[in-house]
Amino acid sequence: PTDWTRFGQLYGEWKSKNITGRDFMRRMDMSANTFYRRVREYELRYGITEQTSA
Repeated sequence: PTDWTRFGQLYGEWKSKNITGRDFMRRMDMSANTFYRRVREYELRYGITEQTSA
């Protein structure tokens, strides 16, 4: 099962470019496929959308 609290902390670090995706996956002990699937779930759950510049 995913520890969503820890995931949220690492997600913030990853999006701020403080850690790499590879570091995130290693810390959560996830494969790349699981990582990106969980990122999608997390973003949907919290209504996070990718912001693009004009």
